[in-house]
Amino acid sequence: MYLWLNSDTETMLIWCVLGLIALGKGMAMTIVQEVDVGDMAVLKCPSNDDQHRFQFWELSTKDIIGPGNNINQEKYKYEVLTGTLFIKGVSTQEKGIYTCISKHLDNPTMSAKSVELIVKKDWENVYEEDPSVRIKIRRIYCANVMTRRKSCSQLVQLSASCKLPLARDGRVDDF
Repeated sequence: MYLWLNSDTETMLIWCVLGLIALGKGMAMTIVQEVDVGDMAVLKCPSNDDQHRFQFWELSTKDIIGPGNNINQEKYKYEVLTGTLFIKGVSTQEKGIYTCISKHLDNPTMSAKSVELIVKKDWENVYEEDPSVRIKIRRIYCANVMTRRKSCSQLVQLSASCKLPLARDGRVDDF
């Protein structure tokens, strides 16, 4: 039995396959790749193999990176044959799921596999770059009262007291 497809039917079939791919994204195994802030991320297309050829990348924002799509060419570049995606100067905005879609060479089936991009931060710079992170430093003042015994010239600790700095209203500042 042969199924003859015209361009409209083939387009509809592709969109149906993409819909099924979108439903199954959570069920498939996702490759995880970590990259530091500011570095270049290199995502290899896991669906590109001997039987499939790269078509495009779908981002978690639903943007498409591939032939015929307007993309930020300063930020994103890709290899047409392998589907390898290069993301320059990665920031936390680029984190997320990147799905590579490839088409079978002999029939209209598609293959989709995902890569999760995790962007690591340098914790020394987190506070400066991310105002949602709040770091509080609390000073604790301690005083030791020491006395010297007359009989043996030995230091003896009589008491130790610590106090937390108070807020202007007299309350101890909570975290």
